Formats: sequence, structure tokens, C-alpha cells
Amino acid sequence: MWRCYSLSEETEIYPWRKPVKTLPQRLKDVVVNMIKTGHVIELPSIKQKAREKIGLSAKPPTSYQFEEALSEIQSLIKSNRLDSKVAWNWDKKRAEY
Repeated sequence: MWRCYSLSEETEIYPWRKPVKTLPQRLKDVVVNMIKTGHVIELPSIKQKAREKIGLSAKPPTSYQFEEALSEIQSLIKSNRLDSKVAWNWDKKRAEY
């Protein structure tokens, strides 16, 4: 039989489902990189040069190359309100934490 739990009962059963109020600094950096590039880690220029040296494009065919892919990632971040957790300013395109 299915039962509806209150939020407090549910978080006792599933403690990882608690609402996140603040993010640790390390996780904020990850979210900022995801907003900026669509990736957890930015692609350094030395890696771009190494890619070109072996005949690949400098940037992989991901959100680094495709603006629409980055837009989709950013819309997911907005819908989950992660941008507010890192105080992201969409006009200035930077975090203000």
C-alpha cells in the first residue's frame, strides 16, 4: 500500500533528500564551471594545443563547441536553482560569492 510522507518523515527515511541551503566552496566552484562551460573542469590551453597536435579540434564536440548544448545545461541549472546557490549573476556572467 502506498503512503504519503511529510517532508520531515521523508528526510528521516531518506536523509540525502533534504533541501540544500548552502553549498560547500568546492561544490560552488564545480557549479560555476558548469554554468560557464558546461563541464566540471575548464579545458586548459595546453590540452587544446595537445588536441590540435594530434589532429583533433582544439575543443571537443561538447558544450565547448556547441552553444545550444551549453544553453541546455544552463537551463537545467536554473530549473534546479543551483545558480542562486552560487550567487551567479547572469548579466555579469560571474559568481558573486
